[in-house]
Amino acid sequence: MLTTQKEPRLRVTRLQSLIQELLGKILPDYLSDTKALVTVSQVEVSGDLRHAKVWLSVLGGDDAAVFKTLEKNMYQIQGDLNRELPMKMIPRIQFQLDTSPRYAEHISELISSLHADDHSGSVQH
Repeated sequence: MLTTQKEPRLRVTRLQSLIQELLGKILPDYLSDTKALVTVSQVEVSGDLRHAKVWLSVLGGDDAAVFKTLEKNMYQIQGDLNRELPMKMIPRIQFQLDTSPRYAEHISELISSLHADDHSGSVQH
């Protein structure tokens, strides 16, 4: 049987989705005291499946407090993930802050303020 190059990429894509789903269920237990809404926005698994960057979006809370809590509980979080994933070798997770939602909100506010400025003054031709 010949393998195609699509198969490994498909496997990585499925694994990324699965890790994102599982961490979405695991993390709230550890972050309940941070008073922040934390979502797993993206997961990037390396081609050799040894490492996974987990991008988190933090809304309504202190980023530093969230990441400090995650760092303090990293061993337990990794263990929870290891128990849930049906694989021999589990990628080692590393959390990263995803600032794209904040950037998008900032751009939206800028556009809104431009539109408000356009409509606030009378335009004469």
